[in-house]
Amino acid sequence: MDIKKFFRRGLFGFIGVFKNVLYTINKYGRDSENRHRFPQAIILDNVCLTQDSILGKYTKVHEGCIINHSRIGDYTYISRNALIQNTTIGNYCSISHELVCGLGAHPLDLFSTSPLFYRIKNDFGIKIVERDSDFVEYKPIKIGNDVWIGARVTIMDGVFWFLSERRFGLQSRKESLGSGIR
Repeated sequence: MDIKKFFRRGLFGFIGVFKNVLYTINKYGRDSENRHRFPQAIILDNVCLTQDSILGKYTKVHEGCIINHSRIGDYTYISRNALIQNTTIGNYCSISHELVCGLGAHPLDLFSTSPLFYRIKNDFGIKIVERDSDFVEYKPIKIGNDVWIGARVTIMDGVFWFLSERRFGLQSRKESLGSGIR
């Protein structure tokens, strides 16, 4: 191996070690901060929460979840790798792995569903429209109490599950979303 290649690999090796040290500090720092913010919740490793997100008492959030701008009720569990945005979830909910909710929507009644045609500032950096459309891209999602959501479910923006219903023989029980959500 020539000397130039040796120093180059050494430099990239050092950079790689430095990046891994920063990643580890950030990861464990975030995990500690989450547990400090919500001491009555059970939060496993590698969970990302925005500062405005709220977790209820004894809520359990499994590894790899991302929760942005959301409120989760008491005694609710969220299994691994869920992405939850702009969502209010009630108490006693059971949410399986890889839930996705709050991704935003695209207009179906315009010329195109591409942001190029309804946003001045879009991913392409190209200005085609003179002003932004009045289309609401992100709408809140509300899920009631005692709701079970299975694996790999996608919930579209604007969904409101105000009532949850469970059947016991001939009886049914309905609960409103407003009771017990903090």
